[in-house]
Amino acid sequence: MPTLALIRPARPDELETVQRLEVRAGQRFRAAEFATPALDLAALADAPPLPLAVLERARRDGALWILAGPQEDPRGFAVTSIVDGHAHLDELSVAPEHGGQGHGSRLLEHVCAIARAAGRTHLTLTTFRAVPWNAPFYARRGFTALRRGALGPELRARVDEEQARGLSARHRVCMIRALGDSR
Repeated sequence: MPTLALIRPARPDELETVQRLEVRAGQRFRAAEFATPALDLAALADAPPLPLAVLERARRDGALWILAGPQEDPRGFAVTSIVDGHAHLDELSVAPEHGGQGHGSRLLEHVCAIARAAGRTHLTLTTFRAVPWNAPFYARRGFTALRRGALGPELRARVDEEQARGLSARHRVCMIRALGDSR
């Protein structure tokens, strides 16, 4: 049974905790049974977390959200930005020991509500096509895939940056969800 958790803005003293949480959540990629030589998910587990400067800027901008347990212990987080005029989900991570309890869905719906309240009409993201807790997770929550030709210039630049870091477009997908929908 899931424990009660609340979603709130991140505090300045939690940024390193967010980094550690991201690294722990990334370890799930190491054990992914669907990894192939063409998709080295274990390398993602070794990737560095979001830099402190990025997290601090997101926190100051009101774009870093913490899902905290009853003792105020961070169990998950979401980071957003604005890309091509749309809200964009940069990162959503939940600590492995708190996975499967709906925390990721709650964080996602919180981000959607905040973006909607700010007048944004859509939420975009980039993710892995075949990883079950990536594109399939988001598809079940109302996201659809965007064709490359439908990407705005800023989202296209982000995809190009991902490719430069070795994330093949063949394994990645851009997704979008209309925010008028109150799932």
